[in-house]
Amino acid sequence: IRNFGEAAGTAGEHRALVYKPPTHQLHEAVEAGNGNAVKELFHQGGIHYNMPLKPGSLVLPVHRAARRGDVQMLQLLLNEVPVRARSDFLNTQTDYGYTALHWCAVFDSPTMTRELIIQGCDTSILNYRGKTAWDVAEAAQAKKVLNTIMELAHSGKYPLLREEQERRM
Repeated sequence: IRNFGEAAGTAGEHRALVYKPPTHQLHEAVEAGNGNAVKELFHQGGIHYNMPLKPGSLVLPVHRAARRGDVQMLQLLLNEVPVRARSDFLNTQTDYGYTALHWCAVFDSPTMTRELIIQGCDTSILNYRGKTAWDVAEAAQAKKVLNTIMELAHSGKYPLLREEQERRM
């Protein structure tokens, strides 16, 4: 993995190499869906699965993977998370209270939604507007995610979803 990238310049202009910290590299690799680069960064050390892009930001690699609907990337990130920290990892909220599940609702990513719920994310977490991921999916008219959530709620395996379903009746 290179720690340097080319700075933008106009055609014919010399492009200087700019240092990219490992945190930026991790976020860029997750955003691009480059699992090999993510694996290499973890192998090299010096990065953590919960590193924000910049200090003060709450956007983490798991949020980027969720926005992309990238289940393989989620699995790769989960492999780095100790079992006792998985709940915190899956339920981490962005500055506006969005969890990975909320992002799935916004982008109508049913496969990632299913995986997050199976992995144990908390479906009752509210964003800054007091909305669950289910509420966000309804507002976004994310039909595939809504179908997945309702299917999982009907299964009876996920008590929080069942409670939310009953609240909606």
